Amino acid sequence: MPKHRIFDKGKNVYAIVMAYNMPNIHLPVRCTIMDTSWDPVNPKYIIKITKFYDSWAFIGRSFFNMQFSKSLQERARPMYLEPGDFKNLAELEAVLNGPNAERYYVQVDSVMCFGTLNEMKEKFSMLQLYLISKNLKQIKESTGRSLYSGPMKTDSLKEFKIRMNKAWKDTFEKFGIDSDKYMESLD
Repeated sequence: MPKHRIFDKGKNVYAIVMAYNMPNIHLPVRCTIMDTSWDPVNPKYIIKITKFYDSWAFIGRSFFNMQFSKSLQERARPMYLEPGDFKNLAELEAVLNGPNAERYYVQVDSVMCFGTLNEMKEKFSMLQLYLISKNLKQIKESTGRSLYSGPMKTDSLKEFKIRMNKAWKDTFEKFGIDSDKYMESLD
């Protein structure tokens, strides 16, 4: 069972925000807790995003298409912000924290809130590795299909593993991960 982090209203914390319409996109943010809803299974917070920990290019491609629940009783809706209205993250963050900030509050589960930046980074890295692994498994299966004959075709699982090891083995070693065991986990 996930460990819930209980924070008070007004507390500055770190969170991983997910949209209902794009569950595989995770946005690491610094935020302020504006409201809370206690639930023994999954408490929720309403947060005000104060800082993004992604590049403007990534935020520009994903954030404006995401739908969030902005209150504890409301269904998910778009933010009604246009990417063309902003030139950089600082401008977006200024609007999210400006006079109409309540319009841009976001609901987040308590298990996605953290007291420190390092805790958030650790959880975010775990989530990203899971999503990357899930996609790699799908790629492995797609490139090995018998009727497929495109430029990424692999003739066997062994060939896929060799190609992956050639590309990523040194990076896996930096993190103390046995690349062969990782590749087996994709089976």
